[in-house]
Amino acid sequence: MHDQLKDLGRSIEHQQYCKDPTKGSRVYRQEEGPDIVQRKKGIGTVAVFGGTSKDFIKMPDIRFLHMTSGTLCGDFDDCLSELRWLCWDQFPTKLQATNFCPKNLLILDLSWSSVDEHWGGWTQFKVATRLKVLNLSSCDKLKETPDLSAFLFLELLILRWCSELTTLPNSIEMLQHLVELDVSYTSFTELPNTIVNLKSLKLLKMNNSHMQKLPKAIGMMEKLEEIYGENCKWLEMIPIDIMRLPVLKILKFTCTRLKNVPKLPQSLVSLCLSSSTAEKILEISNLNLPSIRNLEFCFSGGDNISSVFYKSERRPHALYSSSSMKLPSVTGISSFGGWLHCTELQLSECKNLRHILRLPSGLRKLEIRDCPLLEVIDLSNLEYLLELRLINDEICLWMCPFLQTLPNLSNFKNLQEFVLWCCPKLIEIEGLDRLKSLERLDIRHCSSLRSLPNLSHLKKLKMNWW
Repeated sequence: MHDQLKDLGRSIEHQQYCKDPTKGSRVYRQEEGPDIVQRKKGIGTVAVFGGTSKDFIKMPDIRFLHMTSGTLCGDFDDCLSELRWLCWDQFPTKLQATNFCPKNLLILDLSWSSVDEHWGGWTQFKVATRLKVLNLSSCDKLKETPDLSAFLFLELLILRWCSELTTLPNSIEMLQHLVELDVSYTSFTELPNTIVNLKSLKLLKMNNSHMQKLPKAIGMMEKLEEIYGENCKWLEMIPIDIMRLPVLKILKFTCTRLKNVPKLPQSLVSLCLSSSTAEKILEISNLNLPSIRNLEFCFSGGDNISSVFYKSERRPHALYSSSSMKLPSVTGISSFGGWLHCTELQLSECKNLRHILRLPSGLRKLEIRDCPLLEVIDLSNLEYLLELRLINDEICLWMCPFLQTLPNLSNFKNLQEFVLWCCPKLIEIEGLDRLKSLERLDIRHCSSLRSLPNLSHLKKLKMNWW
């Protein structure tokens, strides 16, 4: 739809000024560009070229110039003085223009170009001291970051897909206005320690990079709000100092080699961590994340995979959020503390989980799947529970084969649905006959459960018992 709208706008613009495109505000057709250049007539505010011309000499009022390959040649003294945005796909390795001085340039996009750190054109762009955006995406010949000392007002630096790039210079700390840095898909193994002096940085992206560690003093980055590190297969540690980040809202590190996780900032709203080599499992009770809305953990050693999933409704009109934790080594859950304000909770494939002693009191739906060692569940504080499930989705052999008793259910006056599958040692279910709101009861493959109390007075009930 976005491309269709652009094409429609271009069509309208061309039809309106087809006789004299120099009167329009944009030029989109490749065949019109050279003619305008040769007649030396500027157009209003923005020019977009689908092609280029070696005869490009004077267009003093251009604000936006988009070129695909080609080159600039000739004397550009006093030309393009109003240029604000230059997007040049496949920029040539040699800039033939002389006296090229885009001093008012704010956005420079050289993505998919063959430039490297020794490219001569960097000298001519240094006059753009007000530059705010530098996009060098997919410049795969860059092995070092070019000298950025002239661009002290830079706010956005994009280096993604610069596959040969291995590091940032220590001088990166000079960019005190930098808000967003993207080093995804690079060969970076670490960031320079001086990066912690970027006091304006809010967003850091390092997806699919070779990052092994983060700066030890990362807590100094007082405005950092989001860190993305998806598929960081070499990342081995998160510094303890991360807990000092006062406004960090989103932290995402997946497919890592993390062995443990330190305390995290209470400001976190979304947290996603995964590791295939975790030796020490993060203790749930130690988390203090009062604002958390989205949570996903996956700490697995070998092929064991376990997960905890929940949905949270933190305020009356808030959207539901969902999360999952994969914790194969967790043996017990004693408390979720005050950080998990959830209404729906799912624990699945927790292979070593033996006891659940306390759950979030606001739970309305609880689902437990494939926890083969589970023996004890304390549901005493779940007065708002509407739905309770103990099931095995895959094969109806057992779900909790060691579970012998359930707590008395008589307090669950709001419980509407109770599903119990594959608990072969479960002997009785106390309080089942007092569930006045119960609408659905589904019990399957619980071979030790010989009888149920009289449920005939539960008028809303529909029952399945296999």
